Amino acid sequence: MSMKKKLSYILSGILIIAFYSCKKLVEVDPPITRTTEGSVFSTDDNAIAVVTNIYESLSQQDLSGNGSLMSLSAIGGLYADELNLFDATNTGLNLFYTNSLNPTVTGPWGNYYATIFTTNTVLSGLGHSATLSPAVKTQLKGEAEFIRAFCYFYLVNLYGDVPLVVTPDYKVNSVLSRSPVASIYQQITNDLLNAEADLSSDYLDGTLKPYGGSPERVRPAKAAATALLSRVYLYQQKYAEAEIYASKLIADSTYALVPLDNVFLKNSKEAIWQIQPTLVTATQEGRFFVLPPGGPGMGQPVYLSDTQLNVFDVGDGRRTKWIDIASGFYFDAKYKVGGIVVQAPVTTEYSMVLRLAEQYLIRAEARIKQHKIDAGVGDLNILRGRARVAPTSQNPNPLPPLPIGMSAANAMKAVERERQCELFCEWGNRFFDLKRWPSATNPSISLADEELSQVKKNWKSTDKFWPILQDDIVKDPALKQNPGY
Repeated sequence: MSMKKKLSYILSGILIIAFYSCKKLVEVDPPITRTTEGSVFSTDDNAIAVVTNIYESLSQQDLSGNGSLMSLSAIGGLYADELNLFDATNTGLNLFYTNSLNPTVTGPWGNYYATIFTTNTVLSGLGHSATLSPAVKTQLKGEAEFIRAFCYFYLVNLYGDVPLVVTPDYKVNSVLSRSPVASIYQQITNDLLNAEADLSSDYLDGTLKPYGGSPERVRPAKAAATALLSRVYLYQQKYAEAEIYASKLIADSTYALVPLDNVFLKNSKEAIWQIQPTLVTATQEGRFFVLPPGGPGMGQPVYLSDTQLNVFDVGDGRRTKWIDIASGFYFDAKYKVGGIVVQAPVTTEYSMVLRLAEQYLIRAEARIKQHKIDAGVGDLNILRGRARVAPTSQNPNPLPPLPIGMSAANAMKAVERERQCELFCEWGNRFFDLKRWPSATNPSISLADEELSQVKKNWKSTDKFWPILQDDIVKDPALKQNPGY
């Protein structure tokens, strides 16, 4: 049997176990034996392949599948106020669009836990291996810690309290209840701090060696942990820490803001972490969001909402460069290759997961919350400067800088607007922002309750968190359902 085929069988075994762990979450069949674990993590090549498979799996996930990790850019935009659904007969997407989720809808719950199970298996295997190269073991440990933290970040923001699964031991996992949000964030922070220490500063290739030329940014490097840490601190209202971690990346010459047309290209200098398409040469975002000339249809069923279109000021290049129109329907055109074109001659774009522009937005908000309002507004103006179109005789001063001396309330409104203009249709950022910010007029409710109740016919406050899968609750009585379901 060839090494490639043998490795394929090993990986398949791990993925089958992960699949069952996602279907049952904590009531799973006995995991890989120590003997199998030993064979997987006995050589560098085998161990690297297990972790690489996580990224390959992400790259192949369809945005229209509401159970995939990657689908959050689509279902998050539909659930909030960024996207409209063209075809109401698309039952899976319509449940998100009409905020009509129920406990039988899987959502991304199962796939996040399947990936967590894989990372726990990796961490266990690495811990028991005495034959891996120290550098490979350390890097893979950092990657597994980062991916686990990444998954838990989305779980805690989508579902609130969730089971904290940190071992592949099915006996332990089968009786878990939901852990408080604070405990989940503590685990995320610990994993990211460990990952930041373990991950290489350089981007590494498929053999975990530094690139000889221009590096691909598809394996998480140290900066990915730093970037997610800054976001995690911001969400926990630890503003001083958020500012510090965002500043690390802004000061790093490895990264830079690039022209709007170049942001989503592969290996863009703005990219902190990207996912490389592996089955076709177009990104999943391009294939899903980019409309064909005839407008939306079965394969591209969404288009931009008026709420999203109306947020841009005159002279904002993000409106002209990142939005296009087909048969009267405006669509997200951050990615140019996609729609009915699923196979371009060469891959020119990678899916963006973490990028430098978000770090300016994080630092701006963190500074404003620490009463460093002018400094925070300065960060927003850097992004506005990048987005500004060329002056014309009709518009001699497009997208002017925000004024110095703004009030804290107005500066936060500017943060919201800039995040809407910059991060739309990216990984559910808008939905999470609406949930974490209080209403300016009624601080006892969230901005989600204030704004989404105006655009969603059936919006309820309990809709801010999604339902736990009923099958898991039946199998594990320790799990309790979210209110409202």
